[in-house]
Amino acid sequence: MSGRSFVFSTTGKTPIAYWNVRDRGFVPALAKAGLGDKGITIHGLRSAAISLYAARGLSMLETATIMGQSDPGVTWKHYARLFDRSDVEARVRAAQASLD
Repeated sequence: MSGRSFVFSTTGKTPIAYWNVRDRGFVPALAKAGLGDKGITIHGLRSAAISLYAARGLSMLETATIMGQSDPGVTWKHYARLFDRSDVEARVRAAQASLD
């Protein structure tokens, strides 16, 4: 992985299993922060991050790249509900007008 390493790894070379990260690090950190009973999950934090990126106007491709997904279709499949689809017609008209 030239120039890259895992966020959670044994020695920087192999990833730690999800359960180990959750049970040994994430859950104790939530408890220490007083958030152990709030139902917060790692996947929930991922969804929250994607929601924030979408709310700030990042495209599906940009968001997928940031989240480490090589296929934006995966982002779309799982998180499409988080992306603003309001007033689509007006945005399409504005985009078409900008091409003139």
